[in-house]
Amino acid sequence: SYDNPFTDAEQVDSLPSDDGVTVALLDTGVNGDVVSSVSVIDDNPVDVNGHGTLMLNTMREQNANVRVMSIKVLDDLGHGTASSVYAGVKLAVDDGANIINLSFAGSDIDSNAAIREAVEYALEHNVVVIAAAGNGGYDAAMITPANIDGVFTVGAADENGILDSSNRGSCVDMYVNTTSTSLAAAMVSGFVSNHIDDWRDIISSSSLNAFVYDANDNLSDDAVMPDDDTVEGVEA
Repeated sequence: SYDNPFTDAEQVDSLPSDDGVTVALLDTGVNGDVVSSVSVIDDNPVDVNGHGTLMLNTMREQNANVRVMSIKVLDDLGHGTASSVYAGVKLAVDDGANIINLSFAGSDIDSNAAIREAVEYALEHNVVVIAAAGNGGYDAAMITPANIDGVFTVGAADENGILDSSNRGSCVDMYVNTTSTSLAAAMVSGFVSNHIDDWRDIISSSSLNAFVYDANDNLSDDAVMPDDDTVEGVEA
């Protein structure tokens, strides 16, 4: 049967996260207690959209005392640009984040190349980058930041397998039992914040094998990102 250890009581830690471990949440801002809250798109770090606050609360379901640095890179409609994500990632790294949560997705096109540059900067500084695979049922290889080498990319599934709405393919590292890939990424970020030294071993252990489907399971021949200028922006 399909098992979801992230919802099992023994897997939800209520202890403080490892000393100094901070998750940078790049999203629509947050409404809640965090270690810092800034915006790179305007002067208001408050979450009007609600997406960022939902990600914060989702991380706290895995680690009640997770340390979160909120960086607002998406506007009140949940839209962003490559430049806002670039600025947010660089700020997170330079301010000492250990984990960066990216619960959004955009088309991997030339105008979004700055996202890759920023994420690679984070990876070079040994920051764990966790990204949503994106929603739409596409091949995540066409999606950024999900398709960037070194990023831990998370899709969504249920007891029947990968959700039709979840992007999928060989660049997706695991699927979490939840309703969207944004939530899936946030769940993993919260979990990793309490296991920063050995999280990869824990996730790949036999107790978590139920999370790992074949990389191309349910990937249809037509599951490709449409070539449409309207998806250039990064969306939550």
